[in-house]
Formats: sequence, structure tokens, C-alpha cells
Amino acid sequence: MVYRQLLGDDFEKLAPVLQRLHSIRGGGSASGRVSVVCANRWLARLVGFPAACENLPMQLEVEGRDDRETWTRRFGNDVRRSVQRCENGLMVEDLGPLRVRFRVFADGPELRLESQSARCWILPVPVRVRAVERASGDGWEFEVHVEWLGSYRGVMQLPDSHSSALS
Repeated sequence: MVYRQLLGDDFEKLAPVLQRLHSIRGGGSASGRVSVVCANRWLARLVGFPAACENLPMQLEVEGRDDRETWTRRFGNDVRRSVQRCENGLMVEDLGPLRVRFRVFADGPELRLESQSARCWILPVPVRVRAVERASGDGWEFEVHVEWLGSYRGVMQLPDSHSSALS
């Protein structure tokens, strides 16, 4: 479990819904709505950023192992897949040709990610990524800002079946 490993004892500071999301043994799913703003459409498509939209249905599937998680995000019919793993105290996320290294931390009940470096294939990319997840009712809100590419934000919920089967 990548996030529990990265956060250590700070994992317990996260809001309960975020602890459940990041503790689903073997994986899980969530659904919600997302709005996407693109700053550079061509570059966004090249690195797998979703297309611009408003209030689009979103599905999330996480397939977890002890050492890595595969995240499949469906923005309507547009599918984006990434693999996340721990490496030297950072979370490394591979999104097609783009590899981003993140510092992950609990900011009270919120989960925050800040990129430390990014590469497209072998070339360094001067892109900064910031993301936050925060509890909202029975689900969570999220915001992802990618310098030069755009941002997306939305609200997600885990299916009821996950709430008692986790942790």
C-alpha cells in the first residue's frame, strides 16, 4: 500500500474516507464528476492529460499490490492509466512517457502531493504538479494543478461496500 508506506504514522491523520481510499486491499473503485481546464491542448494530449470538459462523469479503479498501485481514471470515455510506487521516500507516478516524482504528506485530514521532478522519456520537464484530496460528506474532493498543462477538480465517492470492508 503505497500511501500508507509513504506517510507512515501520519496516515492516521487523514480523514477516514481518504484512509479507506488508500487502504483498499487489492484495489477498489470510486465514481464522481470532474471538470478539466487545459492550458496547452497539444502538450496535454502528448502526456496523457484529460481533454477539457465541465461536469463530466469520472470513474476511478485502483488495482493495488504491496509495492505499487495501478490507477485507471475514466474521464467520460477518455481513459488514463498510471502506475504509482514508492522510491526513496517519494511516490513515483508513471503516466505513459511522463514520470513524476512526488512528495506526499498529510496536512491534517488532507492528503497533499507536490512534484519534485518530472521527465518525459529521458528528458527533464519543467512542470510542477500540486494535488490535494479532502473529505467532503461521504466522499472526497480533489484538485490537481499541472503547470503548463491545466487543472482538474471534482468530487468522488467510494461504493458503500468498501466502507466496512477496509482497514
